[in-house]
Amino acid sequence: MKPYIIRTLSAATLSLALIQAAPLYADHKPSHHKGTCIIKQIDKIKEKLNLSPEQEASLKTIEAKSQTFMKMRHKELKNIYEEANKIAQNKVIDKQKLDMLADKQCKLARENIKHHVFVRYEIYHILDPKQRQKLQDIMHDKSKK
Repeated sequence: MKPYIIRTLSAATLSLALIQAAPLYADHKPSHHKGTCIIKQIDKIKEKLNLSPEQEASLKTIEAKSQTFMKMRHKELKNIYEEANKIAQNKVIDKQKLDMLADKQCKLARENIKHHVFVRYEIYHILDPKQRQKLQDIMHDKSKK
């Protein structure tokens, strides 16, 4: 067979395969949305949890503190990436600065994990045992999907 016929058939076969696979990816969501903030998850199911006004007020306070922390973290992370881009544009990479940036990012990741643990801790201690169990059941059911 002539090369252009083989290329044409290969392209057609690849196109058909992509068309067949397209529905599989239509409902695909990025994985980073799976672990959304627990506060937002509670907000979606607060009717099921029967939260008292005091509990809702406490959750709003926790959410405000969390948003402040996350905004600060986002600014710091943005600065780290901007500095990294500057280092990459230099003729010679300053390894000491690069190590310092990597250390900053590790510190941010460590603080982020601690923050998420403390937020969950505060939320779990606002809820009564029945609400806590219902929240865990709902979150467990969502993770199975």
